[in-house]
Amino acid sequence: MKTDKWIITISIVISVLLIGLTVFLWIQSDRVAPRIEFSVNETVYTEGMDDAPLYEGVSATDSCDGDVSDRVVIEKIVENKDTGRVTVTYAVSDRSGNVAKASRVFGAVFETAIETQEEPVEDAESEAE
Repeated sequence: MKTDKWIITISIVISVLLIGLTVFLWIQSDRVAPRIEFSVNETVYTEGMDDAPLYEGVSATDSCDGDVSDRVVIEKIVENKDTGRVTVTYAVSDRSGNVAKASRVFGAVFETAIETQEEPVEDAESEAE
């Protein structure tokens, strides 16, 4: 009977210690996403262009990891041909897996398919009539 009480007591003490350790680690963990910042970028987007100019002026910092600008990626580019603009969405993550997203708008030039219409060639005979 006494050994059963000791086993139960030891199990309770170990459980309390593990719960305490879990709470401590959770409080100490990084749960804050990085921050993406933009500086002026006068780039004009053109269809099929290299992404490098779109990264100019983009920086990201994290409260724990510091500068994480090298981890910024372009998540998507949404073209709006009616307004002549594109919205570029950037994403960045820190070492703890926290993710931040931010977007910015660029002016854009879109290539339009120009339909060429050839004038019909009339027969020389029909002109002579």
